[in-house]
Amino acid sequence: MLHKYPDIAESALSKIKVKFDVPKSDLTDKNIFDHLLKSASKGKVTKSEGNLQNGEEKSVNVFDETYFDGYKAHAPIEPHAAIANIEGKKVTIWASTQTPFRAKEAVAEALSISEKNVRIYLPS
Repeated sequence: MLHKYPDIAESALSKIKVKFDVPKSDLTDKNIFDHLLKSASKGKVTKSEGNLQNGEEKSVNVFDETYFDGYKAHAPIEPHAAIANIEGKKVTIWASTQTPFRAKEAVAEALSISEKNVRIYLPS
């Protein structure tokens, strides 16, 4: 229960009128990759070793292909929630997160405790 008086909460919810503004898009499954390639930021080489030309010359076969397997949106559907149990200077957290190590750092920092006293569990 999220409200002391569920009937009042239900009445309040019925008074909310929502209007969504959905911008027009010409993107389709046929042109999404061209759009992403045009709008992506320029890549950055972080490390370069060897000699590609030398490698290609020594290779029996050289392949240069591009494969697309449909657009996949990164849209997790798990509920974003957390439960914390604090006992003295020790904290245990069960959380829906994709960054448990950063969560551990953030909790320790927010509570001014050592990271070794923070445990993060990821529900499966």
